[in-house]
Amino acid sequence: MVYSPTTGGALEVNFPLQFPTAKITPASVAVTPVEQLSPIDENAIISHGTGFFWRYDDDVFLVTARHVATGRNPFTNELMSSNGFIPQRFRFYPTMEVGSDQWGRGTGRLEYESLGDEDWLEDPDFDELRTDIAAIRLNSLKGVKVRCLNDEPIPNAPVMASVGFECAVVGYPQAKVGGLMTPIWRRGTFASEPLLPIDGKPMFLLDASTSPGFSGSPVFRRHVGPVPKLMADGAIEVDIDNIVTTEFIGVYAGRLQHTHFGGEVPFVFYGNRIPFILGASVKLRQR
Repeated sequence: MVYSPTTGGALEVNFPLQFPTAKITPASVAVTPVEQLSPIDENAIISHGTGFFWRYDDDVFLVTARHVATGRNPFTNELMSSNGFIPQRFRFYPTMEVGSDQWGRGTGRLEYESLGDEDWLEDPDFDELRTDIAAIRLNSLKGVKVRCLNDEPIPNAPVMASVGFECAVVGYPQAKVGGLMTPIWRRGTFASEPLLPIDGKPMFLLDASTSPGFSGSPVFRRHVGPVPKLMADGAIEVDIDNIVTTEFIGVYAGRLQHTHFGGEVPFVFYGNRIPFILGASVKLRQR
């Protein structure tokens, strides 16, 4: 029998912790499973992906892969399910303040039929770029203290990126998640030159081990030790103040399959498309 543990982590255990001084990475509590629920049984999970919370002006958005929200391939717009399943109900888990500096996971739901003023947004240049990112305004969380991915300070200069440099894909390879519901961090590296977009689209390739549940995961440039940063004037400076530097760079969308690749190659869409998506307010297409 295969052992299948419940991931997510828990602090209330009856044995001594191995790493009692470790701290939970802020990005971990801003990421959530995104469960696609059955149209018949509202608690039955048909499939799942990953998403994260993003603050824009006074609103909180759930950001995930467009194909998680639509069930459609972003490049062909064809239904991805062999039985024609179109996702209409979703469940997610925001981390919210429940007391003075105390936080816990809540539960939220979305349905196509009852969205009301909540908008599903996509890239205003989707027809050309096929950006596999969707953002959902969560009016039910307006005024609620929710941990968002962009609540952390942005580095004052971009962390240098080069082919072979380390990245991390942060998401949920399985739907069975409990405890604090923290995600899995999968280590990878840039598999394509970061300067050069793939296929004329805002995306780059990774060398990483992933699975379908990671769709919609945030991807980070991850650096341990003094970090090189490229300044506006082209100079390179080394930041020695931080032990670990984490910079959000994109949204994991899936794996490209081609005989010449010798396997599946993960692809990621640029994180800098998110402000365009949120600013344009172009509603997600359900055609």
